[in-house]
Amino acid sequence: MADRALREWPQWAIEALGPVPDDETARAEWAHSAGWAASYRELAGHTDPADPLGAAPPAGLAEKHAVFRAAHDALDLPGAGADEEAMTEGQLRARVAAYTREEVWAPRYVAEELAATHEALRRREADTTVWTARAEAETDPHEAAQLRAAADTARTEAEQLAGQVAQLEQADAARAVWWVETAVTRDNAERARVALGIRGITLDDPTEQVTTQEWMTAQRAAEAEADAERDIHEHDLTDHSVDEAAARVDADLVVEPAPVDIRDDATPDANEHTDPVEQRRVPLPDETAAAVARAHTARAEIARRAEAEARAAAHAAEVEPEEDARRAELARWADEDTDTDGQADQHGGGREPDEEFVRER
Repeated sequence: MADRALREWPQWAIEALGPVPDDETARAEWAHSAGWAASYRELAGHTDPADPLGAAPPAGLAEKHAVFRAAHDALDLPGAGADEEAMTEGQLRARVAAYTREEVWAPRYVAEELAATHEALRRREADTTVWTARAEAETDPHEAAQLRAAADTARTEAEQLAGQVAQLEQADAARAVWWVETAVTRDNAERARVALGIRGITLDDPTEQVTTQEWMTAQRAAEAEADAERDIHEHDLTDHSVDEAAARVDADLVVEPAPVDIRDDATPDANEHTDPVEQRRVPLPDETAAAVARAHTARAEIARRAEAEARAAAHAAEVEPEEDARRAELARWADEDTDTDGQADQHGGGREPDEEFVRER
């Protein structure tokens, strides 16, 4: 399994462990970790090209669970903690669904295509050099012309491949930025998967794959069923005059439409290959252009998110001093109230009259 991972460089291994290192010791450690994961993938029949292990096996499958745990530790993946243990099944499913929504707009994984294109570029550059040298040394004019034509063709192909390499490097860099941007969501989803597996819920099972819409429909049905038997109290009655006034106010407001959420608008890349053999190939120019366009879209989304976070941080920095001043003012008022009560006690407020004063009166 480890040797196969070293030969094929599967996507799940590269994204979980990084590229295969050149150092012999580090390379052996990389192969050892990838071997555990490959063993579990084969045992569980897990074929997702990007997700290294998938959901944890349900309780009761001791052999699978032991291999899963070993592979999980070898890849240094996050495990379920106390926070996940306290969450409901719906909250855990929501975390998994959140990362699934982030995957929809991910830049295409092009590391293998980039490597294959680099190799093809080196070959065509070598062909150009060799055929040009042979054409200069050839004494037969006809043969020399053919060699020069072959060199020109190789040079043209090398120029095209060089352009594709530059484009694929942009797409590969965008993929890395997206990977970092979604790291927290991916970490939460992985922990949620482990927690669900501990509870005996296998999300890879088709019967366990419930969409958000299905959850909402079931929730509404449950609420409607509960409302049918719920006692009606005065505070449940609707004040129609208030509703009509609110409707008139709403009608006067001009609400700008919210920007389209890329997680709702995007679709998975149609050119994404799942077979490691298919991944390591030189893509067509149209496929490369599509990968770059998708990378630019992802970069724009990440920049938009960074801008929104910066605005939120700036707003918080402006509001925080006002909130601190308000808290300080409230604390001062509380201290003043305490002092006033203490002074009232000292001056006889609420105290029994002095007996000597009463006799004099």
